[in-house]
Amino acid sequence: MRGWRGAALGIAAALLIVACGGGSSAGGPPHGNVLQVAAPGDPDSLDPMAGISGFDVTYLYQIYDTLIHLDPRTDQLEPGLATSWSWSPDKRTLQLKLRHGVKFQDGTSLDAEAVKESLDHARSFQNWPDLQPVTSVTVVDADTVALHVDRPYAPLPALLTWRGGMVVSPTALKKYGKDFGKHPVGAGPFSFQSWAPGDSIKLTRFAGFWQADQTRLKGIDFHIITSPIAELSALRAGQLDVGGLADLSNLASAQNAPNLNLSIRNSTALSIVTLNNKGAPFNNPLVRRAANMSIDRHQLAVAANTKQLVDKGIGGPAWQYVPPGYWPYSKDLKDYPYDPAQARRLLAEAGYPNGVTVQLCNIAGNPHTIPEIEQQEMAKAGFNVVIQDEPVNSCVSKMQQGTIPMVQIGWAGLADPYQTYATMFGPLGNLGPNPQVDALLDKAAASYTRAEQKAVYDQLNKVLFDLAPSMPLYYNVVVGITSKRVTGVVATDIVFVTYFKTAHFV
Repeated sequence: MRGWRGAALGIAAALLIVACGGGSSAGGPPHGNVLQVAAPGDPDSLDPMAGISGFDVTYLYQIYDTLIHLDPRTDQLEPGLATSWSWSPDKRTLQLKLRHGVKFQDGTSLDAEAVKESLDHARSFQNWPDLQPVTSVTVVDADTVALHVDRPYAPLPALLTWRGGMVVSPTALKKYGKDFGKHPVGAGPFSFQSWAPGDSIKLTRFAGFWQADQTRLKGIDFHIITSPIAELSALRAGQLDVGGLADLSNLASAQNAPNLNLSIRNSTALSIVTLNNKGAPFNNPLVRRAANMSIDRHQLAVAANTKQLVDKGIGGPAWQYVPPGYWPYSKDLKDYPYDPAQARRLLAEAGYPNGVTVQLCNIAGNPHTIPEIEQQEMAKAGFNVVIQDEPVNSCVSKMQQGTIPMVQIGWAGLADPYQTYATMFGPLGNLGPNPQVDALLDKAAASYTRAEQKAVYDQLNKVLFDLAPSMPLYYNVVVGITSKRVTGVVATDIVFVTYFKTAHFV
């Protein structure tokens, strides 16, 4: 999910100055060798599978290590806490050989029993469909664990690089119970120190990390800053070391800062209006198609990502749920035409000859620029869009419950394309159970080669285009900003996911 920002510039800047300072110890790294990082919001929880917000993941990846690693540069799976993995001949058991001698941040041994407890804990949550096919987890021996699935499930190793594969301490689970999300303990490079909601999350280096030789920072201070202008000012002033750029109207200011490096690239994430397919009026596919034909995607992309970038092929219009250049994308699938007159005719055919009024949940603090363009465009087709601002968790919750017609949000490309599609359009998504979509998702999950999967995703893209379950708008641009005195920050094409394990001051 995408960055949701806005709110009190003066307050945010004042808090930042107090929290960060700007100096460095004599002869040593700045900020006492503690990296100062801007974050756009509080996590829902620091219990990996408990959260529903994209804000969570960058925090989580510093605290927890995963069973399998995903190399963000190559998109290849690599050993993590599991040194190897293999499927049984019938594809119903995935066996993981664990790294011996690893410890959690509380000193607990990370063995097969601990991994089983962590996976069973992850399976108890319903926020993510990733581990639903896993029916049980068994301990083979002290260093080997087996995951049993009720159907072929090829994406499982990739999904163990994500939330479900983040191994949590069983000792801490027992100690904190339902409050574990406020007292997280993992086996990652940084230990949790404190969380002041709305202000900061602080982490310290975990000396017992199995790759501790790679970690040179003393800690990380995440500062929750909801104003893009305040964040950029603090980056330019050297009070922050790492941040992003949510408001691309400030791109020139960031590019002209002599102390900052920028990384500008396409991402696997997109901006989207999620439609409630379970209730009127969007339970009618004619209304959903009318909505998709009522917006000028190029206009929206330029308004969000600037003409300069869109003309270069960065952050362009979206009508599929994965971007061009990503292998599941269907090159031969044409986009929805921008045709408000035809959209109005479809709306009338669906039983709304006089138009229809719909509410759009916009994340509080997000600019109204894009929603207001949509409001103006969709009015030509007969949609009276009423914009209402609510906190991100409220909008996301209502989206999941199907209690609001439209939600302005972003979706991140996840660890595997199956995960992206299944989260959005599987039985728990806004489309709800759909026999055709569900059958294709099952077929994708049962395909173990890229060629087989590509054929399925081409079919799925066409089905989703015809069903029009949501309104894809444009692909999100990732603008990472780091101080020139920092190196080793590893960013990904998934919005918010950044690794700081190897970051250090130079």
